[in-house]
Amino acid sequence: MPATVDPSGRLAKVFVITGPSGVGKGTLIRALREQVPEIELSVSATTRAPRGGEEDAVDYHFLDGDDFVMYLGDNLLTSGIVDFVEQFRTGSSAAQAMPAAAARPNARR
Repeated sequence: MPATVDPSGRLAKVFVITGPSGVGKGTLIRALREQVPEIELSVSATTRAPRGGEEDAVDYHFLDGDDFVMYLGDNLLTSGIVDFVEQFRTGSSAAQAMPAAAARPNARR
């Protein structure tokens, strides 16, 4: 994968914020984006149902299992995990451009 360069020609910095559910990753990310609005966020795809207040294509791309497998097969999803209940993947640049309308409400398996 080619290196990402910012507008000044410097290599872009990548920050990974990770942790178990409920530890405040979203709170931290919102605070960072308020302080540094030029930070871009990679929106992951998941087959789980949205939780209260989550928005499609903002918090996650909420996909049903069939769409998830289709995007995975089309190499639109990369670098992720599949756990025992839900599937999570980080989107490639093509998936990042996926319009919100393309992500259908979740249908649990």
